[in-house]
Amino acid sequence: MKIGVSLFILLGASFSFLASALEVDSHLRDGAQVNPQLTKKMESLGSTVNKNILIRDLIQVQRAEIKAVENRHKIELKELKISQESHEKEWKKNEDKARHQFFKTHTHGPERRSYIQDFIVRRENLKNLLIQEKNKKKEDQSAQLVNVREKQVLRLKAFQDALEKGMALDSSLWTK
Repeated sequence: MKIGVSLFILLGASFSFLASALEVDSHLRDGAQVNPQLTKKMESLGSTVNKNILIRDLIQVQRAEIKAVENRHKIELKELKISQESHEKEWKKNEDKARHQFFKTHTHGPERRSYIQDFIVRRENLKNLLIQEKNKKKEDQSAQLVNVREKQVLRLKAFQDALEKGMALDSSLWTK
């Protein structure tokens, strides 16, 4: 939608530039002298406005891309949290069954104490594993976000250089 609006603005600026050029042309047909510096200034102003509009639109699209990546990361973290909670519940359910079974067969205190101490260690290991998994996911997402931003900076520079040189804009420069 924004691209269509910016294209409309771009075309509107082009039409206003054409109208100015036609006005200058009609003055020429009437025999009036036109200042060449004025026409150059009008041409440069029109192209500068168009370039600025294109650059602004590219920056807006890049911001939207960053927001989309951040949103996707947020959803991934929520899914990871749900998955981990489910895994933890399943683990606890299985441990409860195993503990009840163990306590039925082992009625003396020292055996139970050692079992509970082992249980505590297993639970801490599970929690640490889940924390490590979440931290790894966050690190991966952070690295991905940095990578996207670096690519955007390079694309923006290449886009600006292409505009300054008056080259045809390559579609690969636009955000994907």
